[in-house]
Amino acid sequence: MENLLKSLGVEYCIDFIGYDCPKNWGEEKHQHKHYRATLSRGSLVYSLDYWDSLNDSFLIRVDMRKYPFSKYKVYGYDKTATPYKYSHKFPYKIGPVQISKGGHGVYDADLVENPIIPEISEILECCQISEPPLSFSGFCSEFGYLTDSIKAVELHRAVLEEYSGLRNVFGSEGLEKVFTKIYEQ
Repeated sequence: MENLLKSLGVEYCIDFIGYDCPKNWGEEKHQHKHYRATLSRGSLVYSLDYWDSLNDSFLIRVDMRKYPFSKYKVYGYDKTATPYKYSHKFPYKIGPVQISKGGHGVYDADLVENPIIPEISEILECCQISEPPLSFSGFCSEFGYLTDSIKAVELHRAVLEEYSGLRNVFGSEGLEKVFTKIYEQ
């Protein structure tokens, strides 16, 4: 994907925003990693928000050098795994972790400091990169929504906006190349 974006003259940046959940998901109690991807080609810019799956939201990179084993034990969330070991050649642990100091209490490692940023291909796979139906009734028919649903109206608008923003940055032919690349994997 990196080479394709370069060949299209598209640059991107992915920023970690924090932990939250989109209001329309109805899962406010579950905090997901929230990212903003900004795509640009010349003066054309489009930004979109992306939320990791709940499972992936627990994946972090922990610099184990901060937690010497003489003072800390680092466990997976299941609390049954043996403490992780590391070497100076590979001092990071990737995964859901909890840290115990001197056997007194377990606390989460700093999740915000070291998020694992998703690949741009992961984000684009979740985007509307094929042309959606322009009419609301056609959208509802194709995707199985009821035509009297306010949420479906909002979703239709969001899908059209996303497609339009991506088409503006990539161009129609570029977007077709991205679509082909994603679905050939």
